[in-house]
Amino acid sequence: MNGLVSLLPQPHYDQVQQFWEYLETRFGVQSDLMKQYPPHISWLTVNDYPLKQLEAEFRTLAAKFRPFTIQTNGIGIFTHPKPVAYISVIKDDAMTLFHHHIWQIGQECIPADQVSQLYSPKLWQPHITLINIDPAPKNLGEILIDLSFSPFQWEMTVDHLAFLCPQTGEPDLRLCRIPLGNDKKPKTPGQ
Repeated sequence: MNGLVSLLPQPHYDQVQQFWEYLETRFGVQSDLMKQYPPHISWLTVNDYPLKQLEAEFRTLAAKFRPFTIQTNGIGIFTHPKPVAYISVIKDDAMTLFHHHIWQIGQECIPADQVSQLYSPKLWQPHITLINIDPAPKNLGEILIDLSFSPFQWEMTVDHLAFLCPQTGEPDLRLCRIPLGNDKKPKTPGQ
């Protein structure tokens, strides 16, 4: 999977990594596959399309938006084709508008068979993945009960876009990071 994402800021980046370690230690959840991706929120995913080719388009978009605040609230689960447990991100107007512009670029510039429709505005549920392995752990119910007692009411700032391209080796996220708000007159999502 290639993705256009925003990496989590500190301390939430480290907190998610600690949860991955906890799930591995406490419940035997193999987190090796999870660790190939840094903690993030995905805006768009594609199969094999080289998203980096659209860097100019995403830089232009990012320049038009100021950093904005997002909030999380509890845990959730996607059920098909395999269970994915995640920290739920509240989808507000600012986030929805920003995602809409990203999706438009994807629709205009990427072949339709390469874009994951799960990230279409109609289906997209912003989230921070905690468990995404196949097969799902047999003790998933026990894990979800345990996680339900964790304080996942976080607030953080989205201030960049980044490309994740794991099949090309370790991504150099410093080179791929695109800061928001470089335009002389940036707007806040919703303006």
